[in-house]
Amino acid sequence: MTSNQTNISERVLRFLKLLVELYLQDGQPIGSRTLAKNSGLNLSPATIRNVLADLEDMGLVAVLQISIKL
Repeated sequence: MTSNQTNISERVLRFLKLLVELYLQDGQPIGSRTLAKNSGLNLSPATIRNVLADLEDMGLVAVLQISIKL
């Protein structure tokens, strides 16, 4: 077991599994709002972004960040 695996909660593992499944299904990046609606984990989009940032820090995902200016 690597140090990354020991720091991941069961909830985050379920979230990561869903993220991978959705990505494989659509082949497109998945937004935090979509993940919040489909995760079944009762997480807000802000919490999802925090979890994604943690997963990115662990090297498990690459997060694309898009800024829109008006």
